[in-house]
Amino acid sequence: MQNYREAITKLTAIPNDANNKLTHVQRFYHFLGIFLPSDIAAAWCILIAEHPQFTPESLKNAKLVNNRGKSQLIITDNANSSILSLDKERAKKKRQPPLSPLAEKIIKDVIRWTTPIRNMMRRAEDARWRFLFLGLQNGGKLGTLAPNTTYLHSATVTSLSRMYPVFQENELSSGSFDYRRIRTTMGVLRWFETGSIVEMARTLGNSARISLVHYLPPALLHAWNTRIIRRFQNMLIALAMHDDEILLEVTDFSTISDLQAFVAQLIFEHRNPSDPLAPEIQRRLRKIVDPEDQRVAMPDLFVDSVLNVKISPTSLGYLYAFSAYATANLSSHELHRVDTQTGLAPKHFQDLARLFRHACENGTVSDELRELLDIGRLSSVHGAALKSEELIRAKFDSFHLSSDWTHHA
Repeated sequence: MQNYREAITKLTAIPNDANNKLTHVQRFYHFLGIFLPSDIAAAWCILIAEHPQFTPESLKNAKLVNNRGKSQLIITDNANSSILSLDKERAKKKRQPPLSPLAEKIIKDVIRWTTPIRNMMRRAEDARWRFLFLGLQNGGKLGTLAPNTTYLHSATVTSLSRMYPVFQENELSSGSFDYRRIRTTMGVLRWFETGSIVEMARTLGNSARISLVHYLPPALLHAWNTRIIRRFQNMLIALAMHDDEILLEVTDFSTISDLQAFVAQLIFEHRNPSDPLAPEIQRRLRKIVDPEDQRVAMPDLFVDSVLNVKISPTSLGYLYAFSAYATANLSSHELHRVDTQTGLAPKHFQDLARLFRHACENGTVSDELRELLDIGRLSSVHGAALKSEELIRAKFDSFHLSSDWTHHA
């Protein structure tokens, strides 16, 4: 019997150390393709990280088929993506985000592996067959699975941290690792990426007020605002004392290389002719980065010009979606790489998207800027663009480049 057990153990993809933490019964059910609570806990962590709109409550109540016999997993027309419909009980709302490729794979794998249990429960007229997450419950019964946070970090049950010591090595334990903290982390990361409370709220599926009060720590918000203010102060100090020997001492930088990196970033970011500080930054600070640079005049880029943008939900949706895609997938070098034909870099489109978001979401925009940007019309399509952004963003993963070669006789 021992030989058979060792032979079977070698067939599992679970590492030996993790597999040894399972009981004989749990291993038996695993080889039958039946989920344990820790399996579903891992799936929930990934699903929440991919789609922070999903809450533990909505996943707990997730159904594959609703009471009217309609599937909650919707395949899009081109079959390239799926939409999972979940109810958010407290908000009395339905969440229907297009699934990311990883989330879609997890959902489809869950459906495939729970099909035998689902069919058995349906034949037994057990109404729970409609639920998405099925497996081995405590006590050896088959039914719905809704693993609480003990299956993430507890030492008394077969939890993820008990099976995989890497969690404890990275201090992911009780008090620092649960579903709520994963959602909060993803929301805060989105706020860092966009600087928008509204965008953070959309990521979490909450209102802007709820996100600001319950998800953004006051200490973090204070530190971020302090950083922005201090950065602006350093820019003014560098402008005022650009040719003074004590410049390094009066700024927040400890080395010349750090100061030069900061100034280089200022020179790159402040190139727009509508920026009142741009001419002085270009004229005064270039020599800090390159002492041999003798240019004093502004580059050809700084001429009076007007940028016309087609205002429509589709165009803004693509702009917002590209900005989000670039932030998530492009390195700093790629963001600043200038196309030789257009003279534009992805960073330019990011800045434009942030300008539009700020103009529409900030009530203190000046009358001059309001008129210049046509805020009235821009705001009317801003909301529709935000709704279409996620659907457009899902398409980006299937984009590819191809070359067609044609031979002319």
